[in-house]
Amino acid sequence: MTNDYRTYGERRMIDGVAHYSQGYRSDGLTYGYVYWNERAFMEQPDEVCYIPEHAFDDATAVMVDGKEYYSADEVGGYTRRDLKAMLEGETDCDGDAITVDDFFQSLFWCYPETRLQELTY
Repeated sequence: MTNDYRTYGERRMIDGVAHYSQGYRSDGLTYGYVYWNERAFMEQPDEVCYIPEHAFDDATAVMVDGKEYYSADEVGGYTRRDLKAMLEGETDCDGDAITVDDFFQSLFWCYPETRLQELTY
């Protein structure tokens, strides 16, 4: 069975260092230019699966084939394990547990810490 995972942005190894590009992610109401990788989230819990839009702001781009990539050392990123740890013991404003799957799907542009605050107030 083949999984059709969605990815916005790209990961590319340059001189042995992971570099990421931004991709446009939208649900029709919310949007952003992020790195968002569903395969990494589902299958590789220690691989970066999300980098928020503004993490790229002050990073230095490397051009490869006409596309800008940014070093993981500069933009950071979040793994599934990072997101899961952030949510441990958290509940939304209705008192329901926040699942890591639903939380990841809700990330369109902002930092996960900001999104968590939105859900818990």
